[in-house]
Amino acid sequence: MNEKPVPSYALYGSEAAADDPGFLHIETLAISSRPFAGRIKAHRHRDLFQILLLQQGEAQVEVDGTDLCLSEPTVITLPPGYVHSFRFFEGTDGFILTLALPLMSQTDSASRFSFMTLDPMIIPLQRQSRAAQQIEGLIEMMAQELSEPDNWRTEICGHLVRALLIWLQRATQDLDKSKNDQTFSPLLNDFRHLVELKFIEHLSLSAYAEQLRTSVATLNRHCRKHLNLSAQELVHQRLNQEAKRRLSFTQRTLEQLATELGFEDPAYFSRFFKRINGQTPSQFRRANNFGTETR
Repeated sequence: MNEKPVPSYALYGSEAAADDPGFLHIETLAISSRPFAGRIKAHRHRDLFQILLLQQGEAQVEVDGTDLCLSEPTVITLPPGYVHSFRFFEGTDGFILTLALPLMSQTDSASRFSFMTLDPMIIPLQRQSRAAQQIEGLIEMMAQELSEPDNWRTEICGHLVRALLIWLQRATQDLDKSKNDQTFSPLLNDFRHLVELKFIEHLSLSAYAEQLRTSVATLNRHCRKHLNLSAQELVHQRLNQEAKRRLSFTQRTLEQLATELGFEDPAYFSRFFKRINGQTPSQFRRANNFGTETR
């Protein structure tokens, strides 16, 4: 039996594309979910990044087949391409912020935030903590700016987005400290940023280590300690994620995709993909392609 494709939306329930590189949309969870009786079915967004702030109540979230139960106050980030669904219980409220990816790269510290676009993140906040107050306040300020637009709105919201990303990064570092009782790993953060910039070049681990002025052994130690992955697995994870996105959202041939992703041999690309995902690129595409790009 063929599975029904997961719909890809700009905003949930809307087929219209958000092509504006400065696109920013904020709704309360109560308003966003009201037309759907608190249940938002599985869907994904092609080029939009979402930040959900749960301020009150509880929610069930499913991200790429993983079920999560959230209680306030919590932030969850959702990069493009991830299938997700929500169930908000009565009395639940907060905000869901949707922004175009270019807004993530228009900041002076864009590369410092690139790790947020790789994988979903759950960031529990301590009630009444400084981070919780700042994150809630920044989102509320953006909502206010969008409700009363003027000629300064775009510039002000750009600065507010940058401040929000900084506070989210601070919160993730605080979370890392509390989980591991260890100092947050700047080296791991720098490695992930470098992988984001270089993964298609298929650099060796020694090349990454040299650019970071460290050793391969040190990279592996930090990756295993904080992510339970080897450094090579982290690089392959990012390459695989990009392959899945391009298979889902483009109609390029497998040969073209292999070349774009830095594989000289399409057969090697297919073996790489199947080893990680348990299915060939063609099988994955048949189940997930939405034909949203024709070039």
